[in-house]
Amino acid sequence: MEQNWRELKVLVLVKTYPRPSQHHQEVVCTAGMTEEGKWIRLYPINYRYRPYTQWFRKYEWIKVVAVKHSNDPRPESYRPDPDKPIETVSHLPADRDWSARKKIVLANPPATMCGLQKSGPLSQSLAVVKPKIVHDLVIEKDSPSWEPKYQKLFEQLTLFGPGLPDEMILRRLPRRDCGRDSQFCNSTLIVGY
Repeated sequence: MEQNWRELKVLVLVKTYPRPSQHHQEVVCTAGMTEEGKWIRLYPINYRYRPYTQWFRKYEWIKVVAVKHSNDPRPESYRPDPDKPIETVSHLPADRDWSARKKIVLANPPATMCGLQKSGPLSQSLAVVKPKIVHDLVIEKDSPSWEPKYQKLFEQLTLFGPGLPDEMILRRLPRRDCGRDSQFCNSTLIVGY
């Protein structure tokens, strides 16, 4: 089956903390806005294993070759070509009032969590959501160790060599972020514009 790879220009808005992966060693999920104003999810990206020149930060325009993700039915999901470079184009400055960032991030009307949940798994899954009220944010201690399946993965990485340099060992964040509704612990991506 022929895949429709295409080059996309994306403003990076969110980049998750790396997670271990059996297929890609480690991955991050990145969300952003295309230059056409459409939400996009780029997954998987083996971010820390790319050359440093391909690293990017929030509010940077990047060029990436990607295809609609065949294993993820959500409309915004695309899979970057792991063999093609990710090019950093420019950084969108904060300025005094963040107006350049607001112009892009707030171009689409804010959604509600209820609306996103009711729309179903094949509908829009990324959006700016402005809460009416923030009751609390709970940061709980969590295990500093990865789950056993990931521990085995790390052991496999050292099976045929000296192992990863200390600075490349993926440390687990020993905390969980939750609001009063714990359904969204560690799953809600926050865009600080």
